[in-house]
Amino acid sequence: MSKNMAVLITAVPVYLFGILNGIYLNHLPPNLILLIDLIFMVIVPCSSFFILSRKFGFSLRDLGIAFDNNFRNLIENSILCIIVWLVADWLLTSLSWALLWRFDWALNTQVFSYLQILPTQPLLRALVYIYLVVSAAVIEEIYYRGLLRYFWVVRYGKSQGQWSYTIISAALFGLAHWEGGLAKIVTLFFLGMIAARLLIWTKSLIPLIAAHFVTDLVFL
Repeated sequence: MSKNMAVLITAVPVYLFGILNGIYLNHLPPNLILLIDLIFMVIVPCSSFFILSRKFGFSLRDLGIAFDNNFRNLIENSILCIIVWLVADWLLTSLSWALLWRFDWALNTQVFSYLQILPTQPLLRALVYIYLVVSAAVIEEIYYRGLLRYFWVVRYGKSQGQWSYTIISAALFGLAHWEGGLAKIVTLFFLGMIAARLLIWTKSLIPLIAAHFVTDLVFL
């Protein structure tokens, strides 16, 4: 098995989790939802990267996660990505909700928010909130941006397949949040396209992780 195919195969469980978890989010108790989330957002990714690193020499640098000597450039790109992501998220959410809320209402969509499963005890609530924000920022950027771009670059080269990568990664990102309704899917599809292009431009996943973290911290 090639390294490229191994990367794709180990990513499948996380993609399936992202697409299928909306089925049970409104029906399971909060503690069980958090346990399932911990399995697929921490344990499975860590196990997968351990196997990939041992058997195929895969590293986070392959995904664009590396602190090089140009630290100032990394900080500047991170600030720019945070601003772009915050503004884009606010604009896209406002527009999609204004245009599409009737569809969710007509379909009687049970919109889910992770705020629903936060504990009531203040300290525990804060810890779970931070866990959700950090795990989403790191794992979603790795799987929906970094891994897919790695697969496309290895398969087609740096200058080929960039738009197919952009569209496919954005589609997966949007579908992984379908529990939020049609407006959420549309918002995150276009936000995913912006994020994919930012990764192609910056060549680093760190600014996107920072932008994702700050946006979820503000808007989760």
